Amino acid sequence: MCRGLGKLPGEPPRPARFRLGGDAVHLKCTRGGLFHALVAAGDDLVRGQPVGYVVNLYGDIVETPVCPLDEAWVGSIRRPYMPVYNGDQVTEIVGTRGYEDAGQRFVGG
Repeated sequence: MCRGLGKLPGEPPRPARFRLGGDAVHLKCTRGGLFHALVAAGDDLVRGQPVGYVVNLYGDIVETPVCPLDEAWVGSIRRPYMPVYNGDQVTEIVGTRGYEDAGQRFVGG
């Protein structure tokens, strides 16, 4: 951003394309425990892909939340490695509507 504003020397990095987001889903757990994420913010997902798991205090996996959308990406992860309770949001998943070529978004691009 600072390079794009001329605050730092050099050319700013320019992405080849933008991912277009659709509706967001707040994925919530149905069991309490500790949430361990298997994905990171920005990762692409497909339907049925595990996003993490909830373990109880004995170390047993009690829930494995999965992506409910055909094509999506991880918008955010809430409370990784922290206690979660029944009904707590564990991730925000954003549906992927497609991609757009970034070339036309930049002057001289």
